[in-house]
Amino acid sequence: MLGLESRGKVYYNIMIGLNFSDRRRDYEKCAKKDGYFSSCLPVYWQYMVEIGRDFAGMGRDTATRRKDVSIMKLLIVRHGDPDYTMDSLTEKGWREAGLLAERLAQIETRAYYVSPLGRAKDTASLTLNKVHRTAEECGWLREFHAPIRRPDAGGREMIPWDWLPQDWTADERFFHIDRWQEAEIFRAGRVKAEYDRVTGALDRLLEGYGYRREGYLYSAERPNNDTLVFFCHFGVGCVLLSHLLNVSPMVLWHGTCAAPSSVTTVATEERRAGTASFRMLAFGDISHLYHHGEPPAFAARFRETRDNEWERQD
Repeated sequence: MLGLESRGKVYYNIMIGLNFSDRRRDYEKCAKKDGYFSSCLPVYWQYMVEIGRDFAGMGRDTATRRKDVSIMKLLIVRHGDPDYTMDSLTEKGWREAGLLAERLAQIETRAYYVSPLGRAKDTASLTLNKVHRTAEECGWLREFHAPIRRPDAGGREMIPWDWLPQDWTADERFFHIDRWQEAEIFRAGRVKAEYDRVTGALDRLLEGYGYRREGYLYSAERPNNDTLVFFCHFGVGCVLLSHLLNVSPMVLWHGTCAAPSSVTTVATEERRAGTASFRMLAFGDISHLYHHGEPPAFAARFRETRDNEWERQD
């Protein structure tokens, strides 16, 4: 076990390595004044708490503390564990929404947007009540609706994801941002038209906040530190990410799983003045559940092995 003096030096080196410059300067002043590191541990812990909250998305934005940096953040939140028969939440889903509300209430947010579907509105309601705010209801945030006749569905119309891996990976086009919509099944289901409707609405919204789409990037006409929260669904959430990150939605629909009540965070990067791109900082984060010992729901996943009879099968 390291003594306080040794631990203080270790913590100081951690701050140097992670470039926590602001608090590091406070730490250096403390160390020079007192002549040893251990008395400065409170300074270290204070900053680590701040950084930890930022990493988990549970605290005030770093950009809010440092006005010289403009970072727009979009939080894409999936609804809590769903009761699809009632378009609401299960008992577990309401617990998840409550824990989510505790988390989101600590984040300084410019605006909230919500799907018109009940399970998303119910999830949002606990956060909105806690912060005494309202959300704008957006039809384009409802679950992505473009039914197709999937190869495994026997001619029935289905959602455009949850394909069998051996079916969708057999078509090379599905891996490409500019070709995934060319598949005959998608053309018949007007998937691209719905995709364009959703992403077009997103771009119009972002333009109102100062970011105008130009090709695969955004013109940062009014860079800002705004945080926007979207309460929606897994399928449409992947569509939004597909557009922001320039990735085929098929890859996201089938290669990721955003658990109920999870938070996905994307932020702008303006490496050259006037041109912004979006980077995903966290996907499907459910730290608010783990923090309170609430296990994640299995929704949106399939059984890990065929022998796991207690898990979802198709």
